[in-house]
Amino acid sequence: MGKIVVPKEGEEQEEWIEGVHQGIISEKLFYQVQEKLSERQKKRNRPIYNTLREELPLRGILQCSKCQSKMTGSPSKSCTGKKYFYYHCNHCKKERFSAKKVNTVFESILDDFQFTKQSKVLYKEILKSLSGVNQKDRTRKRKKLEKELASSNQRIENLQDLLVDGAISPKVYGQTLNRYTKQRDQITSSLNGLNTSDSEYKGLIENAFQHLENFKQTYTNSAIAHKKKLISSIFPEKIEFDGKKCRTTRINDVLRYILQIDKELGENKKGQISKNMSLSRVVETPRIELGSKQAAKKLSTYIVLTWLSA
Repeated sequence: MGKIVVPKEGEEQEEWIEGVHQGIISEKLFYQVQEKLSERQKKRNRPIYNTLREELPLRGILQCSKCQSKMTGSPSKSCTGKKYFYYHCNHCKKERFSAKKVNTVFESILDDFQFTKQSKVLYKEILKSLSGVNQKDRTRKRKKLEKELASSNQRIENLQDLLVDGAISPKVYGQTLNRYTKQRDQITSSLNGLNTSDSEYKGLIENAFQHLENFKQTYTNSAIAHKKKLISSIFPEKIEFDGKKCRTTRINDVLRYILQIDKELGENKKGQISKNMSLSRVVETPRIELGSKQAAKKLSTYIVLTWLSA
């Protein structure tokens, strides 16, 4: 664009000045090109973690401990042609870990998420309580829909009487009947959806409990999209890996209370629930005096109910 750069020197700032040569492009075009080049550079340095890969369930969830940027992941091909996957930082480029190693450590953490005897009893009692609430709600909805269905059937009968009496034309009758029939079908469909038997409903709850009780198995058997949802629900903050262990600022508070419901309070304060997971800068929970296991149980019940009803 016919200008040259005068480098920074001493207190003088870098500046562009008119050169003796003639520019071959306009100043406007020059800056447009620079903007495009800058965008490309940013895209090259940006971690790509939107593509779901079974080998990289922690892509976009891991955080570089050196620069705190999100880590991405990609395969690397060996001389034999075999692919090996790695998590790595595209920003500072100072961290790179074998995906197989990180995934194994992470799954061992999930394996340590074991329900205690007291928490199993507590959780099942909560499910029973919620089941009772849902049953009452379904009964109330069923009665309402049954009334609406009876009203809809009565309207169709009245419409037929109007046609017989000659109060409406066949055309109006057909149009109105079509509208009333659709309404009746919608109500009938909603009623059928509420007619799940109690045994089926309890079976669904028991199945849900088994999945939660065997959390690692649930995780390993899930599709990659479901795995990422499970991870984000447990770990609301990013996870760091130091080559041996994982670290995060906190885990889901509800899960932490359930898992430690019958452990000593000293262990609770540490917040360590796995040999391969440490919590750094743990957010302090409200200062509630827990003088007994019963008090801890009540607090856990309150937290779980609040979480499930949200």
